[in-house]
Amino acid sequence: MRIKLGLHTKMALLSFASVLLAIVVGGGLVVERITNQIEKEMGMRALATARTLAQMEEIQLNVGSEGGEKVIQPLAERIRTATGVAYVVILDNTGIRYSHPLEEHIGKQFSGSDYHPAIQEGEEYLSAAEGILGPSICAFVPVKSQEGTKQVGAVTAP
Repeated sequence: MRIKLGLHTKMALLSFASVLLAIVVGGGLVVERITNQIEKEMGMRALATARTLAQMEEIQLNVGSEGGEKVIQPLAERIRTATGVAYVVILDNTGIRYSHPLEEHIGKQFSGSDYHPAIQEGEEYLSAAEGILGPSICAFVPVKSQEGTKQVGAVTAP
């Protein structure tokens, strides 16, 4: 048994489907745009935090030095809690951590491979990766000696 639809009913259903499709597509585009904007803002905040840390004299002088984590870890934790970021990790040129919110990771090798451009080429950049604390968009910024001529490590912050 087939139901016969009148012309008015067919036109109403077609109009309803068209409006519904337009709302779904438009809503999807708005959500995508908002998500991209939020990710961009998070990235800019991460870069600002990492740049600030990379310019601090205490970090520049102690990254790569014996016992440097004793100076760097408390400083990184104070900044992490003051800024509300999930973590601040400071690495030397070999990828060894001098700070981490989970202290058992200090003195150990950085787990991701996305830190290499910051260490090897001295580049500043954003990376979306999965780390020990879960997925994040994080900034990598090289740490240079006070003269700015020799790289001593890198800072990463979300």
